[in-house]
Amino acid sequence: MAFIHSKNIIHRDIKPHNILIGLDGNVKICDFGVSRQFSMNTIKSYNIKGTRVYAPPEMLEEKGYDHSADVWSCAIVLLEMLSGTGLTVFEGNTEQ
Repeated sequence: MAFIHSKNIIHRDIKPHNILIGLDGNVKICDFGVSRQFSMNTIKSYNIKGTRVYAPPEMLEEKGYDHSADVWSCAIVLLEMLSGTGLTVFEGNTEQ
């Protein structure tokens, strides 16, 4: 994720289905279908993209988001892995 962020790319759909773990333990991110590369002048995006249950609040509220949205999504995936809860880590309405 640090590599794509260094290239001004935001994935916008980090979720378990888009994380591949090889037999050697290497982790790779796949499916860049809704990703976006920021220009030098762009600092935030306002479109709702990706899987809502992994999206940060600022994306769902269309307040503008940056690369930190991927960090939020990654944290949700990690929380699910640690808790074993699947897509129900947070209770509430994710449909908007």
